[in-house]
Amino acid sequence: MNNIRFSIQEAKQINPVDHLKKLGYQPQKIRNQDYCYLSPLRDEKTASLKVNRKLNAWFDHGTVQGGNIIDFEIYHRCNVSELLVKLQNFFSFHPQTLTVQQPLQKAQNQYEALEPAIKVIAAKPLAHPALCRYLDTRKIPFKLGNKYCK
Repeated sequence: MNNIRFSIQEAKQINPVDHLKKLGYQPQKIRNQDYCYLSPLRDEKTASLKVNRKLNAWFDHGTVQGGNIIDFEIYHRCNVSELLVKLQNFFSFHPQTLTVQQPLQKAQNQYEALEPAIKVIAAKPLAHPALCRYLDTRKIPFKLGNKYCK
């Protein structure tokens, strides 16, 4: 078995447009080097995920998140080591296996939900005056802000 593994730098060279194509996503609109997709990170009807092929970067206008291929895949709840193996298997003619001390469960699909890194212990309504002022400066009705920000 070949023990050569993807490095983070090699993974960052993967073009997000090619990666999304392999995952089965098609751009809704192409303008020069910018490709617009329906975001695979959430449900939406209007394309808000912009990928710049030249920069190898993406930005989701709906979540105000962006970055490189590593950042994109981290949203699918895997650590960097798992991600590098997953990308190497995905883009290699000779898939490798990950050898770790604890066994990994095989994913049923590309993005099986793993245990979240952050655990919510309690959710409380918005009460802090600074947060309430921030909603007001952004012209966000308090009722709406309280619904989504806890």
